[in-house]
Amino acid sequence: MSCIFRTSGEAISYTNATGSDIASGTIINVGAMWGIVRNPIPAYGSGTIFLRGEYSDVPKAAGVSGCAITKGQKLYYNPNNGKVYNAAAAGYVMLGYAAAAAATEKTTCRLILSPECTPVRSTSSMIPGRNTLSPSHSASTSTSLPTIYLSTSTGLSLSTDTALFR
Repeated sequence: MSCIFRTSGEAISYTNATGSDIASGTIINVGAMWGIVRNPIPAYGSGTIFLRGEYSDVPKAAGVSGCAITKGQKLYYNPNNGKVYNAAAAGYVMLGYAAAAAATEKTTCRLILSPECTPVRSTSSMIPGRNTLSPSHSASTSTSLPTIYLSTSTGLSLSTDTALFR
């Protein structure tokens, strides 16, 4: 059986089972993915979650020493307070990259949402040899595109079965 293309994967449908309305622009977790709600989703209703794109007015930590953001810098989301930061910490999620610089005193920033959003683990929960970037296949002469695997139990693994990496 062959696969059938459905969408570009930039957005997914979502059923709100929380019992509360979810506002447009809310950063939300869907399984292992993070996205941004397109339009308000009523309690027990359905809506769209964007998994990619550029967003403005994203709440960021402000007034804290060292929370200035430079363009292109990785941004980390704290699910406990709903703000992004310029540095990783345990429990934060790498949400994407800064689309523009934002000074320390700014309360919002511009974000390029990344499909590689991943939770940041504390170093005490790291498992040696299991939370590292490692090839999952040996090199071959295939000209196919590399395959990226994401697993919460083993970290990120990158297939090197393409001539592009030689």
